[in-house]
Amino acid sequence: MPDPDEPVHVLWIRYTEQRQRQELSFIQRHFAYGLKVHKLDNDKYELHFVSYKKVSLYLMKSPIDNQHHVYATITGRQAILSRVFLKINPGGTFWSPNVEYLELKGIDTDTGKELTQRIKI
Repeated sequence: MPDPDEPVHVLWIRYTEQRQRQELSFIQRHFAYGLKVHKLDNDKYELHFVSYKKVSLYLMKSPIDNQHHVYATITGRQAILSRVFLKINPGGTFWSPNVEYLELKGIDTDTGKELTQRIKI
C-alpha cells in the first residue's frame, strides 16, 4: 500500500552525472516538477504535475501482478508509465515556470509495446 502522504516519490536521474539520483529542491517540488496528489480510493490516486495540470496520471494496483504502477494515456492507449520528461525553459516566473513540453514513455497494457508521446505546452 502506498504512503498516503507521498504515494509517488519524484526525483532527478542525472544521466550526465553517471545516472546519480538527486532529490528535488523545495522550489522544484512545489512549483515545477512535483506532483499534486488526489486520493480516489484505497488503491488509486490521481496525479498532476504542479506546473502542468492538464495531464492526469494514475497510481493504482495492477490486476496482473498485484503491484502499484503509474498509468497514463499515451497516444490514446492506456500504458504503465516508465519515464517522464518535463522540459522547462528559461523565461517563466518563479510562480509559473515556462513549460515547453511533457514527454511520456510507457508500455501499452494490451500489447506490451513501448509508447511515446510528446505533449507541447
